[in-house]
This record gives sequence, C-alpha cells and structure tokens, in this order.
Amino acid sequence: MTRVRIASSLLAAVGLFTVASCSTDATQQQDGVVAQSTDTPPPAPPNEFYEPAVVPVPPGAALNLTTSDPQPGEYFNFQSCTAAWSFALADGRTIAVTASHCGKPGDKVWAGTQEGDFAYPADPVGEVIYSDFFAEETNHLDVAFIELYRDADYYTPGEVATTVATQLDKLPDALCKLGSSTIVTCGNVKNAVDSTQLNYQGLEHDSNAALAEMCSAVGDSGGPVYGDVDGRQTIVGLVSGITEPLDEGHSCEDTQQNIDVAFTTAPDIQELALKVLGPVA
Repeated sequence: MTRVRIASSLLAAVGLFTVASCSTDATQQQDGVVAQSTDTPPPAPPNEFYEPAVVPVPPGAALNLTTSDPQPGEYFNFQSCTAAWSFALADGRTIAVTASHCGKPGDKVWAGTQEGDFAYPADPVGEVIYSDFFAEETNHLDVAFIELYRDADYYTPGEVATTVATQLDKLPDALCKLGSSTIVTCGNVKNAVDSTQLNYQGLEHDSNAALAEMCSAVGDSGGPVYGDVDGRQTIVGLVSGITEPLDEGHSCEDTQQNIDVAFTTAPDIQELALKVLGPVA
C-alpha cells in the first residue's frame, strides 16, 4: 500500500506502490515435458469517451474554497485548487470536479485568480455537494463535486480538450497535467491504479490512485491529467498529490527532484458521479 501525505492544498504522496504479482502465459519445464498454458485472455474492453455538451468551468480553472461565506473585514482561510472538468446533469444542475481533500460538503467555491489570491468582494460560484473522503460511505477516491450557482470569469492557465475517458483499456504511457500553480508538466506513467494511503492535516484516508512522473505543487490539486487515447487528447484523471513537495525557492522548471504525481482516474470518477449525482445531460 502506498503511504501518502497531503501538504496544504496539494496532497503529497510518500512511499511506494505495492504491485501484486500476476501470472502470464509461459512455458514450464516439469519431468522433462514442456507444458504451455493455453488459456486465452479475454479481449480488452474498448476505450470509451464522454464530451460534455455544457462546460461551465474549463479544465484547469483556478478555484478557491472556504468553509464559510466571508464577510467584509473578516479574516478567513481559503484553499486553492484546480478544476478537472465540468458538465451538466440531466436534471439541469451544473457540476465541476476537483479533488476531495480540497473541501467538504457545504464549503463555498470561488473563481480563483492568476495571482493565487482571493478576489474579494466577490460572490461564490458554487458549493461542494459531495466529497468522497468525507462521505458516510467512502468509495476511496480523491474527488469532490461542486454544484455551480452562476457563470464567472475563471483564470485558466492553459487549454485542455473537454473529452473525458469513461472506460480505459490502459492508461497512456505519457501524460500531462494542467494546474493553476505549476501550469503544464508532463511525464511517463509509473504505476497503474493501486491502493494508496492519504494523509492530509493529520487525517488518513485509503484511496485508489495511479502514479506518473511529473512535477506539481500546491494549488494544482484537482487539475486535469490528460494524454493521447486513440489519437485524441483525453482527460484520464485529476491531480491528487505528489511524492514530495518542491524545495523552497525552486519551481518545476529548475528543480532537480524526482517528483511523481498521484492521480485519481477519470473512469472511476465518472462511475462515482453517476452513482451519487445521477445521469448526465
């Protein structure tokens, strides 16, 4: 099991994935006779995609989350995160997707800024209505759903196609992520989905995540992880955490650290959305 620490608004993963051993077709020498497995593995399921007809929040948009609606002259804390993608439900509600550790149900959500500060006075754009880490029956996924109240101008540091994977035979070998803090970073997939232990502000959560070799930092949590699937740019997950925080004074451009990103996969998120929110439009 991977042990993961979440630092500030970005989860920091520490540890190694444990990969279960598996068997493959192979020849075996026994009593002078060569025996070969004749089992034929089932065909891989096809890759499937979903492209929302309504995209109220662009992938990679900066978000700020607060535990209350701050009043003028009041000191308050806020959490900086990133939106993975957004869509409309069949009942007309619009939803944005981010990481579960970014907020709990009832937390207010605000459009973020390029500077990473809190634009106030302002009105919230939505509210967290589901956060899997804090659900009564968790599905062990670092994902939260935000119900949106209104349109807004979002700071989005780059552009990612809105196509989202609903089923994947396997993850692409190379992936990128878009985050409001470190913008675009890319690298190779290191581990497929495995059990992960997340530690955020002293709270531990069991989660399922994959791992890719790429840099990230505070503020990128919830951002889209994407790559080429069947010749099209596709969101395959969202940023959940990193193996270690960036050294002070360094950026992803000049760091010598070998940082990996843990990410929650899009097909798992899509399945959970259908379960807790209902059908999409």
